[in-house]
Amino acid sequence: MRPHPLSDSRLQSSHLTSTLLSLLLAAAAGCGGDSQAPSLDEIAEPAGAAAAPAAALTFRRVASYDSHTCGVTTDDLAYCWGYNFAGQLGDGTTTERPAPAAVSGGLRFRAVSPGISHTCGLTTDDQAYCWGENAEGQLGDGSTTSSTTPVAVASKRRFRQLSAGAGHTCGVTFTDRALCWGSNASGALGDGTRSSRTRPGRVKGPDLLFAEVSAGEDYTCAVDMDGGAHCWGTNNDGQLGDGTQDTERLTPVPVVGEHRF
Repeated sequence: MRPHPLSDSRLQSSHLTSTLLSLLLAAAAGCGGDSQAPSLDEIAEPAGAAAAPAAALTFRRVASYDSHTCGVTTDDLAYCWGYNFAGQLGDGTTTERPAPAAVSGGLRFRAVSPGISHTCGLTTDDQAYCWGENAEGQLGDGSTTSSTTPVAVASKRRFRQLSAGAGHTCGVTFTDRALCWGSNASGALGDGTRSSRTRPGRVKGPDLLFAEVSAGEDYTCAVDMDGGAHCWGTNNDGQLGDGTQDTERLTPVPVVGEHRF
């Protein structure tokens, strides 16, 4: 009579178990008395098994501009992702990243601000650093050399707030002064000239003190300590809000309407 299929299965299982135990005993004997035979779990684990996934990043804030994004985690580390042709992600490469990549250098940040092809950030001790494209001096380190990792802005001042634009960057110090650097062909630096700067220069105005600044594409706007808005730079679409159009402003002009922000 032909054996039942289940009996065959049990016999095969018993044979496999016996073979496995024999292999274990042989391995133990071959390794000497000081070694321990591998467990069944160790044998079952495939070589090169993937490690447990890293803990999820927890962000305190994120910011984006054009085609890349950066954020600061709850442990004060900066990560960026997206387009990276000029090193604006700050990870030491020009490789695009579809997922967050750590900004190189181990700096601790409290804020980051992406521009079009560069990024700037403020460390937890209020120092300004930038990375990425630097053709117009937008990194503020005194050069026009691009960098794929953070470089210190050439200023002894500490910044309360920072904003990266298309080709320039601006910040507000703890003395409420606005400073800008980078591209200035349209007056976006607000210093009364059209000359680009590779180091921070003060925004000119009648004793203006600022609470916050925002760098755009060839223009800049800011809120003063009384809540009034001021803008400067290119105005081809009326983006300065002073009631005119196509009139560049090389120094801050008030936004009309006496609004408070």
